[in-house]
Amino acid sequence: MYSHARSFHDFDRPHNGSGGAATLPRPDKVIPLPQVAARMAANAPANLDGHDPEQGGFAAKAANLRLLGAFQLSVAGHPVPVGLSAQRLLALLALHEEGLARITAAGLLWPSTTDARAQANLRTALYRLGSSRAVVVEVTKKDLRLAPTVGVDARQINRLASQLLARDSSLSPRQLTWTMSCDLYHDLLPDWDEDWLRPEQQRFRHVRLHCLEALGSQLAANGRYGAAVDAALAAVQADPFRETAHELLIRVHLAEGNRNDAVRHYLGFRRKLRDELGLEPSERLGHLLRSA
Repeated sequence: MYSHARSFHDFDRPHNGSGGAATLPRPDKVIPLPQVAARMAANAPANLDGHDPEQGGFAAKAANLRLLGAFQLSVAGHPVPVGLSAQRLLALLALHEEGLARITAAGLLWPSTTDARAQANLRTALYRLGSSRAVVVEVTKKDLRLAPTVGVDARQINRLASQLLARDSSLSPRQLTWTMSCDLYHDLLPDWDEDWLRPEQQRFRHVRLHCLEALGSQLAANGRYGAAVDAALAAVQADPFRETAHELLIRVHLAEGNRNDAVRHYLGFRRKLRDELGLEPSERLGHLLRSA
């Protein structure tokens, strides 16, 4: 089964009471994207996806669908081979929780063919799901939707974002521990190039980066500097020119009392901006170091 390349737990260490007077950015200053505002208003509970925050994952689901990093469907804990057309159908339904009309799904998946051919392709994709179809897809004459017994990792991150990015968000240590087990390292099906998927890939990537920054801020505020550094580095790796990610990393270094690391990182970021974009870091970032 698909697993994370690493875990925040590998880098976590408790507060040792040493050094650092720097003030960390408050998570409520991370501005959520408009696309997730409705989810934030719903104020999703800490017990995301119906699971205990310390358990994580989708253990109570009959099937799991992985869309982060690479596609994988598993039923009853066992990977299930899925053809390309069926993969795209499942991914499309996973990203539309309310379901889709059959004609709409067919048109999105096969936009360059006739309606009749697209509908035939859809029937073929459903047939090729074989015995697993009854577990993962609910089908009527007009509509399709992913079965509620299917856990989707991308949906888990969206629900996590609704809480982590909410104004005045403050997770408990238990909730932070659970959040670190979520996959915030991978983008949404990064190797796929589909017209219908590109807006979702872009939206998810920004949500993921905001989550990493908010998580890093809250971890550092709880003295969990190792995990906070790893969250910031993950955001920097995802977007090397994202100044808010570099700012978070510098603030964590300063809060931990590692001023040399903060200065070294700032100088490296400034050099990269100059060499590759011909730009300078913002005055705010320079002031952060000078005032430390």
